[in-house]
Amino acid sequence: SFRTIGLDENVKFIAGGDSRRPWASLEIKLHPYAISNWPDARNWVTTMAAEEEPAFVWFLGDMVNEGNNWEHWRDWLASMEENLVTPDGRMIPIVAVVGNHELGAWPDTESTPAWFQGIFANPGDELTFALNFPNLHLTTLRADGGCVGTWWEPAEEQAIAQKDWLQADLQTSDAEWKLAGFHVPYFNCFEQGTGYASEPFLVHWGEIFQNYGADAVFGGHVHNFMRSWPISITEVITEPDGAYSDYLAYAVYSMTTSSTDGVTYVVQGTWGAPTDPYMKGDDCDIRDFIAAADAIPSYTIVEVGEGTLKMTTKTISGDVLDEVTLPYTTTEFPTPEYVRRY
Repeated sequence: SFRTIGLDENVKFIAGGDSRRPWASLEIKLHPYAISNWPDARNWVTTMAAEEEPAFVWFLGDMVNEGNNWEHWRDWLASMEENLVTPDGRMIPIVAVVGNHELGAWPDTESTPAWFQGIFANPGDELTFALNFPNLHLTTLRADGGCVGTWWEPAEEQAIAQKDWLQADLQTSDAEWKLAGFHVPYFNCFEQGTGYASEPFLVHWGEIFQNYGADAVFGGHVHNFMRSWPISITEVITEPDGAYSDYLAYAVYSMTTSSTDGVTYVVQGTWGAPTDPYMKGDDCDIRDFIAAADAIPSYTIVEVGEGTLKMTTKTISGDVLDEVTLPYTTTEFPTPEYVRRY
């Protein structure tokens, strides 16, 4: 059984992603400080998220490691069927976001969202769509770089193809809260301006979110948790000769004292995949726009209230990693401490 949402009921849901298994154990070799206890971490995040009794889970991509492998899907679906159940026995619906790993296997086998589209039943083409709830507009986009490898050229094609739709979607919504989500984020622990495939989405979508009322933008892909201070983009600069492509892009930005004047970016990619730890001086580092950060299996609860939007991030042991309620004002923008568990 499941429960529908009342027409006048403020919604509570869970946001999170990246439950896939390790990729041939290579990730553990490259990141020896990563937390990797798959599938237990995945199953426990699912179980604890279900105990919150959300209306749905906004799953931000990379459910599985190989999107063209039925064994991977069968394992994931069985885990959800067993664990994504409320204490009183109700199954929890999933609003699914496509990730790069849903497109096939490494390096670029198949490179199609067809398996994803066959498993889920999202509106429209099942990749780009919007849902309306009381006082909430939820926009889901495709941002996966076209293959497991995640490349600039297909990412740019995706960003351009959805640009006009995104602007019209946000512009025509009069919801009190507007949230957007897609898999590959452009504000995260990794530095912009490298030519990575997240940057075309910054180029083509960043100012749309800012100018048309997005309150928060969610992503996965990076295997940790991050919440930014409210960010205002002044300019997006593009240059040739990126490290990963022929181009690169980065944002000129500032933090705003009022959350209503900027966009809050959330990365939540800790549903069981090997974590990307924050390491001082490393590629994944605490950036100046980060308000909260950790790299431990967790999930984020989003609650619409009377004039408020509350986001609470919890670990599988029930500890609160972060809690914030929009709107808010601040005059200081401290960055979090590094958390080391080894």
